[in-house]
Amino acid sequence: MENTGNKIVSRFFELSLKKKLVLIILFCIFAQNIFLLLFSNRLLNRQEIKTAQQHVDNECFLINKQLENMYQNTTLCANELIKEINQILSKKTSGASLQRSITYSLNYNLHLFPFLTSIIYYPEDGQPIAAGSSGTIDPSLIRDSILDSLTSPMPPENIFLPLEWRPCLGISDEPVLTFYKKVLHIDSGITLGHLLLTMKESSVSALFTNSSQHYYLIDGAYQIVSSTDKAEVLKQCPDELTTAVSPSITGNTSLTIGGMEYFLSWHPIDSLGFTLVNQIPMSELTANISYNSLLLLCVGILTCLTVFMFIALFTHMITKPLGYLNTKIQNVEHGDLKTRSTLARQDEIGRISDSFNAMVSEIDKLTECMKEEQKQKRKYELSLIQSQINPHFFYNVLDVIYVMCYQKDTENAATVTRYLANYYRNSLSNGQEVISLQDEFDIVKNYLAIQKYRYQDILNYDIVLDPMTASCKVPKMTLQPLVENALYHGLKESRHGGCIRIIGRFLCGKILLAVSDNGNGMTEEYLKELFETEEQEHHFGMQSVKKRLILYYNTSCRFRVFTKPGLGTTVLIMIPASPLTETL
Repeated sequence: MENTGNKIVSRFFELSLKKKLVLIILFCIFAQNIFLLLFSNRLLNRQEIKTAQQHVDNECFLINKQLENMYQNTTLCANELIKEINQILSKKTSGASLQRSITYSLNYNLHLFPFLTSIIYYPEDGQPIAAGSSGTIDPSLIRDSILDSLTSPMPPENIFLPLEWRPCLGISDEPVLTFYKKVLHIDSGITLGHLLLTMKESSVSALFTNSSQHYYLIDGAYQIVSSTDKAEVLKQCPDELTTAVSPSITGNTSLTIGGMEYFLSWHPIDSLGFTLVNQIPMSELTANISYNSLLLLCVGILTCLTVFMFIALFTHMITKPLGYLNTKIQNVEHGDLKTRSTLARQDEIGRISDSFNAMVSEIDKLTECMKEEQKQKRKYELSLIQSQINPHFFYNVLDVIYVMCYQKDTENAATVTRYLANYYRNSLSNGQEVISLQDEFDIVKNYLAIQKYRYQDILNYDIVLDPMTASCKVPKMTLQPLVENALYHGLKESRHGGCIRIIGRFLCGKILLAVSDNGNGMTEEYLKELFETEEQEHHFGMQSVKKRLILYYNTSCRFRVFTKPGLGTTVLIMIPASPLTETL
């Protein structure tokens, strides 16, 4: 046997690559289909039973609720009738007038509760008054077969009499479920009569006849009191069911009845003393499983046919990977360094594919390293510029707060401190370097509000922000350095002071930012020197802002300065309105 196995293995390895591939693929597909068929059949069987059980449980819950509502509505109807009968009797009417009033009340409640078939009021000292009864009422038989059979003295509690034929109540076409309640005088407790509220079995079974499942109600003696199959009504349950079903608890099981296997679910209805039972043939539950198995078998056969079609195209398996590798090489020539060969082969073509992937990965890695170095270089440059901007304002604000505290102007000191906190809260912005234009304007507002306390004689300002641009993103601290220059080198150096105006508008698909003052101004020569030489501390901000904007937007931004000695300076910035992130 071992020699035979070795010969088969040896013979297999001597086959051509094409034959090896055919045998391996066919074996895998057949094995997979057989396993999938067996596994899915078992899985579907469990799932179908679980789904059916969930569906039945949901239906039983709804039916249970409807039966509980029927019980509660019957009790409500009886209580309302007792109240109305007491009111009618309190009016001291008698004879035909009394009978008409009670009949009207019975008919009215029968209309309010349509599931009730008839309502009978049987006075202690008179003849019964009925509503809804289609046949003849037998008073003596009602007293003998119903009233006298109850325990004496009869309690005022709600009593549901067993479902049975009761032609004495004027209903002879089907069994009825009768609700009894004693009518007592509200004040004295004297028995005035008896109420009999009757509903047909069809009214009860109507709650579950709309379902496609087989439902029935059984009492404590395992007698079927209502069913979707009328032939079962008032018959005893099969012995197999009485053994398996416990009326006091909810449960389910599979059971063989009369040689056929069923799936049973039952739910107790405590208020009525009944148990709701659902009975489904197992053949119905598993009907879809056979269909699914057949479908899966067809899919397996179709898969095998597809394999044979691919085998017919096996000759292309040699030239196709070479063409594939050629396409990948062309992609690399066009700059796509993310392309990779997905050929998984152990032959010469596979080794070429692996070498190609290793080469492209190395080139991609080197390129990414170069990009990362350039990116870090730009970030370091930006961080250096930003470090010059952040601490510049802090020293001047401490000066203002110190003077106010020294002068015991605590209210204004607190206000300036709040502006300072808001200023740095917006400036820090959780470490974000890109913020909304609204936040950028808030930084300027807090800055000018603080400076107004120090330079209230020379400083006025006006801030205008177009709502369309409020949510647009800009580099943080773009406007504040320009506003600071306008104050210190524009208004402060002029003798008359002036006004700083900051504007943000949406113009031709771009954002226009403007910071202008009517202060001292600059000469063209000084302005040219300012941008051509290293930025000095006495003119901090102008060149830094321009550099930062170029780092973020490259050539898509515009930075212009218009100035004239004695008339003031205006700085215009035009940047794209497209989304901006912190990634450079």
